[in-house]
Amino acid sequence: MKKLIVFLVVFLFLASFVSACAPSSEIPTQETPASTSDPSFYLDSDGDGMNDWFEENVAGYDSTIPSNRYVILFSRFDEDPGIYAYNIDEPYQFFTERGKIPSENIIRLYSEEATGPNLKNAIELVAKESDQNDIVFLSIDTHGYTISSFSSGDENISSWTYMDKSYTMIDEWLDKINAKVVVVKIMACGCERALPLMKDGPCPRIVFVQSAGEFGGMLGENPEYAFAADTKYGDNNGYVSIKEIADVLDYDPFWGGDWGRLYQTYDELYAKGRSFVEAEGYSKMSDASNIASKIYLTDYSYKIDFTPDPPERQPYNWIYYKP
Repeated sequence: MKKLIVFLVVFLFLASFVSACAPSSEIPTQETPASTSDPSFYLDSDGDGMNDWFEENVAGYDSTIPSNRYVILFSRFDEDPGIYAYNIDEPYQFFTERGKIPSENIIRLYSEEATGPNLKNAIELVAKESDQNDIVFLSIDTHGYTISSFSSGDENISSWTYMDKSYTMIDEWLDKINAKVVVVKIMACGCERALPLMKDGPCPRIVFVQSAGEFGGMLGENPEYAFAADTKYGDNNGYVSIKEIADVLDYDPFWGGDWGRLYQTYDELYAKGRSFVEAEGYSKMSDASNIASKIYLTDYSYKIDFTPDPPERQPYNWIYYKP
């Protein structure tokens, strides 16, 4: 009888030990969704286009209060509008399809519609709609003399004085916006002059200059760029923050350099890791409130949608990916 009792005790001990050591199936928690294919993963309680799981665990937003997003896309290249149409058409498609921003929240000013008065009106419309929980994104792609014309009234004038006046005007227009953050991206000759004039406002302001189309690409318009931004300089969580985009633009020599004037060879360019803007003593981004790491324009995840091309089709920018 004693032998039987000892046997049962040993048996139960071994059974409990094996059970404790055996791998258990992961129990889904709020921090770890069961699967991105699970419909509950995409639950959007406040209807702002970003799912609850993302807002609570990645962005740090309140999933019960809408963080509406408003986008103004300004693009003017009159000499060849067909070539530069992508500056406004592709971002619009990305924001509406992958970013799930309602089309009525996006204002497109393209070609002859891209004027100073129309930009002012667009900003005023957004200012009437937005509140302290919302995110506003302004993208300006044009020539420096177009910016100058906002204050001069003559598109043939490219004076630095007129340009400074124009950026000061835009800054004053943006001051009317009450939002969680206003993100501004400017690609135009002389746009580095906008940073000291536009970097501050009544609400947090993040300003990028000389970022071209790579900004939208790293945000997710181009999944390859998004993957590079998130893995090389980011936290590899599958989502791209404004800070991750900024780090690529600031620290990776591939993005934005003056390829001919400052550096004679590609090796020198990569060794220096500096852009023409930085060489002139300017930064490529201003984040006076230090919140760029907490700002996400979309909950788009390249890990959900992205399937790498086979090696024979991979472009050379795959050198950015971690081995």
